[in-house]
Amino acid sequence: MLFQTAAFQLFLRAAQLGHVGGAVEAAAFLSTGTVRGVARDQDKAVLLLKRVIEMNGHLGFMVKEALQTYQRGSWDEALVKYAILAETGLSVAQHNAAHLCEVLGHSSACQWRYHNYSTYNHIPQESGLLRMGDYYSKLSDMVKAMHMYSTAAVHGSPQGHFNLAMLIEEGYEVPDIILDQMGISAAHNLNRSVVVENLLSRCREFEEADVTPCSLVLWKIKLIRAWRDFTHSSVQLPLACGMAAIFSLFIIAVLLQTLLAFYSTAYLSTNQSSERRGEPAVDGQGISPQETSTHQQQRDRLTAAHNSLSLPETSDLVVTVTGVCVCVIFTMFISNLL
Repeated sequence: MLFQTAAFQLFLRAAQLGHVGGAVEAAAFLSTGTVRGVARDQDKAVLLLKRVIEMNGHLGFMVKEALQTYQRGSWDEALVKYAILAETGLSVAQHNAAHLCEVLGHSSACQWRYHNYSTYNHIPQESGLLRMGDYYSKLSDMVKAMHMYSTAAVHGSPQGHFNLAMLIEEGYEVPDIILDQMGISAAHNLNRSVVVENLLSRCREFEEADVTPCSLVLWKIKLIRAWRDFTHSSVQLPLACGMAAIFSLFIIAVLLQTLLAFYSTAYLSTNQSSERRGEPAVDGQGISPQETSTHQQQRDRLTAAHNSLSLPETSDLVVTVTGVCVCVIFTMFISNLL
C-alpha cells in the first residue's frame, strides 16, 4: 500500500507537469479512492482528464475548421461543429455554440444547454455564469442565481459582484455557503448594508473606469448612511436646526428692514410733494405749519439715511452668518460620510 501511495504521488506530479499517462493513472486512483491516504475525489479526477483531453491536437484542428465555417457564413454548419466540440467539455466551443443558438433564433433550451455546460469547467466562462444567473433569476430561483453570480465574482467578474449585491439589496437571503465562497463572515449577513458595501468595494477593485455602476451605487449607499447618521445624531441635528432657525430670523429681519426703508422713502416723498403744493404736512399744538414741516422733513431724512445705511450692513451680516451656518452643517455631514 505504501508503494501505491508513492506511485500516486509520482503520477500526480507527472500529470501536473503535463504528462498524459500520469494524468490518466492519477485520475484512476482518485476515482476509486482505494489507495491508502488518498481520498476519493471524482471532481479532481475529471479535472485531470479534462486537461488531458484539451491537449489533444485534433480538437484544435476542429475548432479552426468550425471558425472557418463561421467566417464563410455557414452558421448552421458551424453550430453543428461547435456543438460536437462542446460535448467534449471545451469551454470555447460551448460559448460559441450558445452564441450561435441565440443568433440563429433556436429554442432557448439550445443556448441554456451550452451556457450551463460552461459553468462546470474548472475555469468557467464569465458570460456563461452571468447568463445562467439571469436565467435562474427569471425562474425566481434566487439561490441558484446567487450561486452563479458568486462563482463569477470569485473568478474576478465585476458584473458578478454587482448582480449579487443588487439581489442582497432587494432583500433576498444569502446562503452561508455563498458567504463562505465569497470569504464574507456569516455574522455580516445580519447587516445587509455591510455585505452589499463589501461586495461593491470588491467590484471597484476589478473595474478600470472611474465612474462605474458599482462606484455610483456605493456612493449612494454611503450618502444614505451619512444622512441617516446625521439625522439620528443627538447633537448635530439640533445644532443644524438651531442654525436654520437663526437663518430664518435673519431673513425675516432683512425683509422687515427693507419694508421699513421703502415706507420711509415713500413717506418722505409724499411730504415733499405736499410741501411743494403748499399743503401743511402736520398741524397741531400751536406750531406753525412751516416749522412742523421742516422738523418732520429732517426726521424723515435721518430715518431714511439710517435705513439706507443699515440695510447693506444687515444684508452683509445675513450673508456671512448664512455662509458660516452652511459650512458648519456641511462639515458635520461630511464627517459622517468619511
